[in-house]
Amino acid sequence: MSTLYPSDGTHTAFIRQEFRSLAPIVDTESVTGSAPTRQSGLRRRRGRFTTLMEAMSADARHESHWSRTAESEERARRLESLLAGSGNWLLSDRRVPGARTVVDHLAIGPQGVTVIDAVDEPGRVRVIEGSLLVNGEDRSTLVRDVMRQIEVIRLGLAASPSIPVNGAICWIESDGLPRLRKLELGGILIDGARALADELRRPGPVSAKRARQIAGVLDRRLPPRD
Repeated sequence: MSTLYPSDGTHTAFIRQEFRSLAPIVDTESVTGSAPTRQSGLRRRRGRFTTLMEAMSADARHESHWSRTAESEERARRLESLLAGSGNWLLSDRRVPGARTVVDHLAIGPQGVTVIDAVDEPGRVRVIEGSLLVNGEDRSTLVRDVMRQIEVIRLGLAASPSIPVNGAICWIESDGLPRLRKLELGGILIDGARALADELRRPGPVSAKRARQIAGVLDRRLPPRD
């Protein structure tokens, strides 16, 4: 997202997707004539075919980009709605300058700064013997990724060491999560959007004024992903 906005439920983002249609290229060159003429026509047809394939590839990348953006916007709107009136500020799709790291969401509020990674993986989710398992497969790398993002944010807030920086994984397919207990690994909370929002709503050590200041700092230092 390109702007910083409070989670008061008033912000609405609209994504418009434009799909271009590619008209088929019809070659009108004669297939008769001398050998050089036929070879020249073949080269032109090959060139047109290459151009068509490049255009189709660019179109596919364009549509994939907008699809990812739309999904991110939808997650942000849901989190924004769940956090309405909680004093949390939400930054989404932020990149770290000089690195490939992209932070899905940052919630800044009473609990401090919470790095939120959105994960859309179906299946049974459990923490067993220090590992995050999804349908029995070790997916602990998801937790380590959040930990790395936390360290990046802490470096960016080195001048404000008193601000807590925490991490969470927002599990999109929450049906696979345990119903009677919360999952946590390495201090990273793993839960659905609603439960995560409830956690962020809890009173904490950061005042509303301070949260707004920190949100402004992070907004300037972490530009939106292109």
